Amino acid sequence: MAKSLKLDGKNPVLLTGYGGFNVSQAPGFNSLAAAWMANGGVYAVANLRGGGEFGEAWHHAGMLEKKQNVFDDFIAAAEWLIQNKYTSPARLAIRGGSNGGLLVGAAITQRPDLFAAVICSYPLLDMVRYQNFLVAKYWVPEYGSSDNAEQFKYIYAYSPYHHVKAGTKYPSVLFISGDSDTRVAPLHARKMTALMQAATAASDHPILLHYDTTAGHSGGTPAGKQIENTTDELGYLFWQLGFTVPAKQQAANDDHSDSPALKLRETTAGAAEPIPPKRGSIEILSDTLGVNFVPYMKRLRLTVQNHWNALIPEAALPPQMKKGVVVIEFSIRKEGTVQGMKLVSGSGDVALDRAAWGALVDAAPLPNLPAEFAGDHLKIRTRFYYNPDKNDLPPPAESAKQQ
Repeated sequence: MAKSLKLDGKNPVLLTGYGGFNVSQAPGFNSLAAAWMANGGVYAVANLRGGGEFGEAWHHAGMLEKKQNVFDDFIAAAEWLIQNKYTSPARLAIRGGSNGGLLVGAAITQRPDLFAAVICSYPLLDMVRYQNFLVAKYWVPEYGSSDNAEQFKYIYAYSPYHHVKAGTKYPSVLFISGDSDTRVAPLHARKMTALMQAATAASDHPILLHYDTTAGHSGGTPAGKQIENTTDELGYLFWQLGFTVPAKQQAANDDHSDSPALKLRETTAGAAEPIPPKRGSIEILSDTLGVNFVPYMKRLRLTVQNHWNALIPEAALPPQMKKGVVVIEFSIRKEGTVQGMKLVSGSGDVALDRAAWGALVDAAPLPNLPAEFAGDHLKIRTRFYYNPDKNDLPPPAESAKQQ
């Protein structure tokens, strides 16, 4: 964390831990942690019973019938961060994988009020049946087995899958798994996602599953894929904790904003005309109920554009100048909150798509809908144009309608 950190309870904090198998969480470089802190976040690692940080007795204090100690330690670490004004529940995220996925799964089912966002990777979540799949039978000395009547009692008492309750206000969760996980069966993440989505159907905290048919958690992931996965996780955390990534040089020197930098491109007719390097259009899809939305749409477009400017990837800038159109649909509620975001069509370039999506996420909440509008939401379609030629853009009449 930064030396200038203010203990005001407003810092975005990412707390992680493991607490099992005599594994020590020692200091070391972590690329996600580095990126998180470089963008203003606080990164915390909890040394929990069950690990190897303080010897075998410390390990035994967090295994078998004492597994609940691990979860208690983690929850206590979260409470300490809040009590000491490092953060608040609305700005606290937790992350864990494998045995650490069990850890964060137990944390959110036991104390959902403490956290705003959760990344749960390749997790064990149905502890009543875990030993029946893949290599998990070798972990029975650590966890125990529900096949043993006495061990069943304490396993069931903390098994995250069996303690999801409908109507509980859970934080947002991003589950991560894949078909090629040969250690922890991906069924844990899949069934927990479905159960929590059903239990939180009326919630505005999304329950998501990032699933890769070629991925597992046994190592060997190409560097490019690791970067992509880290970007996805960071993007999710920035979105759920509600803070915007500072744009490099953006405030001091925006050389690539719509106005002043117009780029001469050759149109298909061969004439050179000034076209903005990026341009967006916003279209209303639902009934406006007789309300004049022109002033509102101008404010909306400016709000989204300002956030988009800060996220334009290098691929869209000179010398690459990649072209593409990203179409996203969503609804705006009366108070400006965004719901039901859907990528209708992508540009073919992940970086361009992410920038467009991120512009809407960072801009939320959007301006309140006009007071005279009697509806409860407005459905919107946005088009994000990267380096368009004149013929790529909508005709003047359509453009005027869209604003």
